[in-house]
Amino acid sequence: MTEMYAPPGCETNLDDYETLRPGNGPLSILRSIKRATLEAEITLNKNRELQQIIFDGAIGVACDWLEATDGEAISEEVFQNLYDNGYASNPLAEILEIFYDWEDYQTVAQSYFVEREDSEAAKEALVENLRQEAAVGLIPTVFFDKYETYRVENPSGKKKLARYRVIDEVGAEDDTILQRYYKYLVVNHVTRNQRPEDEISEERKINLALGFTLKTKKPLSGFYAALRNSIGSLTEEQLMLTVEELGAYDYIYPDSRKRHLQTLVEVGYSEPETLNQIAA
Repeated sequence: MTEMYAPPGCETNLDDYETLRPGNGPLSILRSIKRATLEAEITLNKNRELQQIIFDGAIGVACDWLEATDGEAISEEVFQNLYDNGYASNPLAEILEIFYDWEDYQTVAQSYFVEREDSEAAKEALVENLRQEAAVGLIPTVFFDKYETYRVENPSGKKKLARYRVIDEVGAEDDTILQRYYKYLVVNHVTRNQRPEDEISEERKINLALGFTLKTKKPLSGFYAALRNSIGSLTEEQLMLTVEELGAYDYIYPDSRKRHLQTLVEVGYSEPETLNQIAA
């Protein structure tokens, strides 16, 4: 066996062979400590990220419930119903690990809901800002016009055809203005990297935002279908990612939001046998 020598000041003991190996020297021990500290920090950050995800999801469910019920605080029974049917991502036990107790969860959710209601004032301010931008030519002024649909005779004698006509200039509702504006943003976003020969005209972008053709007043097909006619390679997933990225979902698909809130109430209040009927 190779004879081992202890560093000056240390007693030589063959039982300490592992301690004396170069790989276990002071620098190695320091590296081990740093590595352990880093791993602990990474684990802590992952736990924090997970807790944040649970927190955000729980607040979202509670705020949706408050909106759907005109301000009723979510109960444990309602939350359990929502979780059991896929409308909440985390079980009650995990929610209670994030908050002090259920009342704390309800209180915190209420504070976030108040902020959501305050967004109505922010929405009005946004529309006013858009009007100012339209006045200087930054966005189409037609987005602010109020239209209605009517029917015209079909030359083939079949079902009458739908058309649009202006009934009030600059009289559109705020939600309609924002829907058109966000559709316009989405169209610009998904077409930003197109080749020059594939570029969509400004007129086409406006028509896509309005949902009908300005010249003929003919309605277009659904937003995605109409976009696909101009961008054949666009997938529905790509469109949804863009809509979510721009925070435009509730404006572009308002009916989907209404259905979601309505179903939330049905599921939250229902007894187990009724839930089976809803699921069917």
